Amino acid sequence: MLNKEDRAMVSEAARGLNGADAANFESAVIARLQQLLDSGVVSGITKNHVRAACTAELSRGK
Repeated sequence: MLNKEDRAMVSEAARGLNGADAANFESAVIARLQQLLDSGVVSGITKNHVRAACTAELSRGK
């Protein structure tokens, strides 16, 4: 689903987190994007979708 650039973007967003939190963050972002695809809200994932999912997951923890 995510290409190398998208995964790099998610990893960059998670860089301030420790190992387990970073892995959980990446999984949550991927799950959020998969939910968008499954629900039919979007037909494909763009960089803006990845950015929005990262932002939503980071703000969820605050």
